[in-house]
Amino acid sequence: MERISEIPSRFNTWLGPGDTIPVGKPPKALTDKFPANHFILSDPMCLASEIADSRNNPGAVSVLSIIPIYQEELEYKLRNSGNALLSKMATAAITDEVDIYRRSACRKRFLGF
Repeated sequence: MERISEIPSRFNTWLGPGDTIPVGKPPKALTDKFPANHFILSDPMCLASEIADSRNNPGAVSVLSIIPIYQEELEYKLRNSGNALLSKMATAAITDEVDIYRRSACRKRFLGF
């Protein structure tokens, strides 16, 4: 999280929902048992109602969730969009709650199909 928080000031940019960040250079698996190698940023899901209440306060900050994603999910995002991937993940009931046993929201392509 510390490395992610440095990106906006370091590169004079901002981060928003649908942006992806690799786990290292080159991207590597988070752990042996959880091969996710990127993160995608999203609006909060599990704590959406609690955070929505605080957004109405003056001086409130914007909060994003960091969700680990698999390589095939990253490839889907690059072919389509961040919103398309987040929608596909929502359809598969994948939230911002970390589950190292979750399946990918995108199946691997076999011979281009």
